[in-house]
Amino acid sequence: MSGAPAPWGPGPPPWQPPPSQPQPWPPAPSPAWGPPAAWWPVPPLPPVVPARYDGPEPGPDGGPRGRWTRLVVAVVAALVLVAGAVVALLLAGGGSDPEAAGAGPAAASAEPLLFGAGKRPVRLDSIPDTVLLDPALTWDRAVIDGPDGAAATTALRFVQAVRAHDWATAYGLCAAEVRQAATARARPLATNPPTVVGAAFYGDELRGRAIAGGALLAVEPYPSEHLVTFRLQLADASTATVTLWLDHDDAVQDWT
Repeated sequence: MSGAPAPWGPGPPPWQPPPSQPQPWPPAPSPAWGPPAAWWPVPPLPPVVPARYDGPEPGPDGGPRGRWTRLVVAVVAALVLVAGAVVALLLAGGGSDPEAAGAGPAAASAEPLLFGAGKRPVRLDSIPDTVLLDPALTWDRAVIDGPDGAAATTALRFVQAVRAHDWATAYGLCAAEVRQAATARARPLATNPPTVVGAAFYGDELRGRAIAGGALLAVEPYPSEHLVTFRLQLADASTATVTLWLDHDDAVQDWT
């Protein structure tokens, strides 16, 4: 019987740390980071020279100051003066009084009629000198006694009053706005409000011709007013158709 195997040979030497190398102290610094060295020489940059400014000297607020600024200021000042003069002229013209300026009733009568646009100017010479009461106005009794009889009666009384130059009665049959307008127009015409109503009626519809007769033709009722139409005979043998407009209170508010 064989014994234990013989060793193969000597084993590795035991491990030992490598011999230490002496290190310098303090240690050397790491190389600084930077761009790589150029491969060719770089010429130096030219020196920076401020740009030359030949414009106007800046003002305190940083804006330009010079002859253009002075020109703009002069133009603005001239425009302000012209605007002020125009405003002064308008104020002076708008506040003038025709009577104080010596315009008188003749100039005031050229203004539009008090009863609305499209009317003739109120002129006192539109009232005819002649008063013709015969023949009397005619009407249909059925109209006066009908449901619209109040409006027809008021219109008939108004035409009879202006025919007889009874201005006070005609004025009293008018609506409040008509009386107010007549009062406003009376002072420039140097007359009273009832006369203004008569002059307006004769100037608008009859062109200054006297009423010589006529008839009440029809009454047209509407929800808020009545239209009463007359056919009038005039002193020059002509005829005129006149319609009175009465409001819901049966007061005369206009005529066409």
